[in-house]
Amino acid sequence: MNLVAAQEHTNAVGHQHTKSAKLSVIDNQTIPLAGAKKMAPYSLGTSEPWPDKGLNRILATVENFDTDQLSEVECLEMLFYLSSRRRDARRVAEAAIETYGSLAKVFQRPGKELREILGMDHSMTALLAIAKSSLKFILTPDLSDRQELRSYAALMNYVTLDLRGAEQEILRVIYLDTKSRIIKDEEMARGTVDCVSIYPKEVAKRAATYCASSVILAHNHLGDDPTPSPQDVEATMRTKGALQLFDIALLDHVIIARSRCFSMQEQDMI
Repeated sequence: MNLVAAQEHTNAVGHQHTKSAKLSVIDNQTIPLAGAKKMAPYSLGTSEPWPDKGLNRILATVENFDTDQLSEVECLEMLFYLSSRRRDARRVAEAAIETYGSLAKVFQRPGKELREILGMDHSMTALLAIAKSSLKFILTPDLSDRQELRSYAALMNYVTLDLRGAEQEILRVIYLDTKSRIIKDEEMARGTVDCVSIYPKEVAKRAATYCASSVILAHNHLGDDPTPSPQDVEATMRTKGALQLFDIALLDHVIIARSRCFSMQEQDMI
């Protein structure tokens, strides 16, 4: 779990079982949820049902059931059917959770990989990519480009969406202006399961190019312990020193683990 300050040069799935209904939402055979209304064909703006029975049943589920009680498999099944109308949406959803262990990890995988391994089509992987991007705006509406960074919680939500569930360590760098508004957010490096390299001079050079006033580093640990290693701390201090040469501040270095987060700024380590 080490962030390694690399020498400067020019080269810059354990399973977790998910409980879900065994029968398909699309086939109108889900086990009724407690207190839910009886499912009936449903359409928008008309008394007649949609001709697509699978779509009818999804709309009825969303309208009549508490969607917070849907399992990961059921959520994926509905997304897949809405994108492609494939009758095997349930099978693909179950295979995705079985292969990667969780919905979060499915969202982390490249579309090409999902198509090759699970037989998804382009419409399925496109919808996953769009849904993931949309979540950023839902979870952190104040963190879009050139918007002011208003809270520590919003920062954690913003970086967690991309970093939690990744299968290797990833380094993200967020560049801010004098009003703490995001200028640029970019992935700087991908590493292994327990290490990612950082190039302090390259971070400083890019920050100067963007005319940034400050920088936030973020990377992930694959386990459940976000505590920075000695290498993480050393790399952070080296990056801070490189930024100071350009009169640019390092505001924080956040580490995202499976279920917890760590802020060096919150712990007075920067």
